[in-house]
Amino acid sequence: MWRRPSITGASTGSTGRRVGLALPGQIGAGGRALQEVRVCVAGAADLLWPPECCVCGRAGELFFCQSCRDMLGIIEPPCCVRCGLPGVRASCPDCGEAPWDKSHPCDAMRQIAVYEGVWREAIHRFKYDGMRCLAGELGMMLTDWLDAAPVSWREVDVVAAVPGRLLRCWEIGFYHARELAARAAAHLERPLVDPVKRLAGPSQMGLSREERLLNAKRLYGLRRGAELVAGKRVLLIDDVVTTGATAQAVSALLKHSGAAHVRMLALARSV
Repeated sequence: MWRRPSITGASTGSTGRRVGLALPGQIGAGGRALQEVRVCVAGAADLLWPPECCVCGRAGELFFCQSCRDMLGIIEPPCCVRCGLPGVRASCPDCGEAPWDKSHPCDAMRQIAVYEGVWREAIHRFKYDGMRCLAGELGMMLTDWLDAAPVSWREVDVVAAVPGRLLRCWEIGFYHARELAARAAAHLERPLVDPVKRLAGPSQMGLSREERLLNAKRLYGLRRGAELVAGKRVLLIDDVVTTGATAQAVSALLKHSGAAHVRMLALARSV
């Protein structure tokens, strides 16, 4: 299902257009010489630093070896129609029969996979070890899911990321959820917006479901200009969902700013 990105020919720019090496008929002698130099440099780099699987470390494969890639399972139906909890028909006990639009500001949540095994290791390398090169591969998994999902998941006006902890962003050098959201936005050809900010406060890690729900409400706030989402259908992107508390807290702020509809898509879900 997943497509392997090109690593020698071209890359994807911020506009979503393919950029990189030109066709032979489109370049002159100088361009061909530069192209040959690039190929030689890339080959030398592979000799000095052979590509390896980010999960098992097997040499010769970039991102995932075939064995690990085969274990990248995805969540199959049935799942909760509201929060995406796998193995549930209709609504799960946490969602119940309460009016979704009142008790749950996020109109729909889905996750590509369960947070375990190869998925857990890959996301950990990306999120905690700062392996930024995985953003393209993981982002492609998000866009593949969007392409296969019901059309309503692609009928959005803007894309946003769940804000992360500033300390972690500083430690790894990038904002991991925004890296994923940027790829989804480019794929859907929609603006990437940042209407919500993370505030100082304790992490959600290690908290119970009830504690997470309460803590999440204090961890996020609106940025100046957040009213730009008024009347918009928002696609919210995150890496991992545990209880859905963060998605609900951020969605509540977006709805407060006038967002018409909020859907949240994450790479994985803890179960």
